[in-house]
Amino acid sequence: MAIQGIVQLGKQSNSALAQTALNSVRDPLLEYLTEASGAPRKHLPLSAKLDRAIRNMMNGTTVVRVTIFNEQGRVLFSTKAEQIGREEQINEGFAAAIRSNVHSRLIYHDRFTLDPVTEDDNLIQTSLPVRRTPTTAVLGVFEIYTDVNPLVLATEHTQLIIMAGGAAILLLLYAALLMIVHRAGRVIDGQQNIIQERTRVLELLSAHLFTAQENERKRIAGGLHEGLAQMLSAIKMKYENALHQIKHSGASFEPKPLEDVLHALQGAIQNVRALAMELRPPSLDELGLIDTLDWFFREFREANPGVGVESAINLEEPAVPLHLKTIVYRIVQEVFEHMVRQRQTNLIHLVLAGIRDQISLTISDNGLPCRSGGVRSSDDDVLAATKERVVLSGGNFAVETTPWGATTVRVSWPLLRPDIRYIA
Repeated sequence: MAIQGIVQLGKQSNSALAQTALNSVRDPLLEYLTEASGAPRKHLPLSAKLDRAIRNMMNGTTVVRVTIFNEQGRVLFSTKAEQIGREEQINEGFAAAIRSNVHSRLIYHDRFTLDPVTEDDNLIQTSLPVRRTPTTAVLGVFEIYTDVNPLVLATEHTQLIIMAGGAAILLLLYAALLMIVHRAGRVIDGQQNIIQERTRVLELLSAHLFTAQENERKRIAGGLHEGLAQMLSAIKMKYENALHQIKHSGASFEPKPLEDVLHALQGAIQNVRALAMELRPPSLDELGLIDTLDWFFREFREANPGVGVESAINLEEPAVPLHLKTIVYRIVQEVFEHMVRQRQTNLIHLVLAGIRDQISLTISDNGLPCRSGGVRSSDDDVLAATKERVVLSGGNFAVETTPWGATTVRVSWPLLRPDIRYIA
């Protein structure tokens, strides 16, 4: 807007200057137009009076060129001699002035272009109609060219100021943005550090809690197996010996009630041992995860005769970290129970393998319709505790369900998380 205003002011000033110049040479100009109107192109008359008047008018002003056209657009006079005699009907200024309009335009050379500077650059061209009186017809066109290098310099100076101001504002905004981003980054980093620290604390507490829970199960299972089961076994043996002695003593009695008590003791012993095995299989500590899983598959088939189990364990026992053995066993136990309880299935497939730097566990069923025929609970909701166990142990958990109802549980753990202190 500033540049537009400067250019407009220059055109208005030049129009006033052109009108003043035309008034100063009007009389010799009208005489010359009358003399040259019918002259051939190559024999235009010369007017020393007009030339002297124009030179005097240009002296001490910013006017650098004057051109005079007749009403047909021929150049009758020009301070640039090679232009005299040319036909300039297509000249924009002439076309406007011959229709009684004052026309001004800026001929500007942009310093940022690669074109060479010429004498036609940085000029304001103003064209005026020439009449004998304000009410008579137009006889010709009077055109002046004014040097506007100061105006161009002012315009370019304004451009540079605007550009520099804009660049300064952008730099300030960029600096402010950098400060905001830097501060936000520090805040986010601090929050992430807090979250990571709390996550590590949570994982550590989870490891402690899980270990304490397993130790308690191990203690109770040991107490049941080594204490109560052994005591019941000793009572059973003593009872059998007493029953044997009574039978061979020849005394008259009915052995059936005593034998029923003996069967009840046997059942109690089996139940206690089964409860101990469910709490914590001793083989998990004595033989390891893989042998315990084989035992679990056998027990699962016996407890669920209609469900087959296929397993592919591509992992050696030493490859399983100590802190993951109990976790893997518990997850297998929970997922198997979920698949039997929540859906009707006749086949469960398990794959346990070491893939690159992680341990992968995949359990899937064959997706038969729900037993009850009703709406089945969401797998994510039912396995929420299992998912929590996996995440807090440093693993990844995912459940996939096919359109026909088959479900696959995928679990993986990195072989070692250095930021967690695992407790066996």
